[in-house]
Amino acid sequence: MDHSRPSVAKSAAAFFYGWVVLLIVSVGAPVPLRTLAVFSFAALGPAFALRRVLPRRDRLERLVVSVAVSLCVAVVITLVLAIGHVFSARLAIACIAAFDSLAVITDLVLGNRPAELATTTERR
Repeated sequence: MDHSRPSVAKSAAAFFYGWVVLLIVSVGAPVPLRTLAVFSFAALGPAFALRRVLPRRDRLERLVVSVAVSLCVAVVITLVLAIGHVFSARLAIACIAAFDSLAVITDLVLGNRPAELATTTERR
């Protein structure tokens, strides 16, 4: 199985993951569901969108790095919003979801280049 190219289903899931969590928070879902959705999104969402740049050696290593990267992205985004005095949970989730969507789109556009094109642009 070729792991170098993302599957369309995984890319679509990574793209919509944050927006579904934002919908769950916005409609006022029950607290346990909101808590689980937001925590899982903050802990794994950005890494799911950036999965091609993370190491693929060991499953445990991949999980630890994924959680660390995701939480770092979430903390940086929420910190910028807090410093700018515009923090709200919905805005933070929307910004993280937008980051994830941009990462998935970039991965699909740049990640699906033919091998010859990728090697010629890397030499320059």
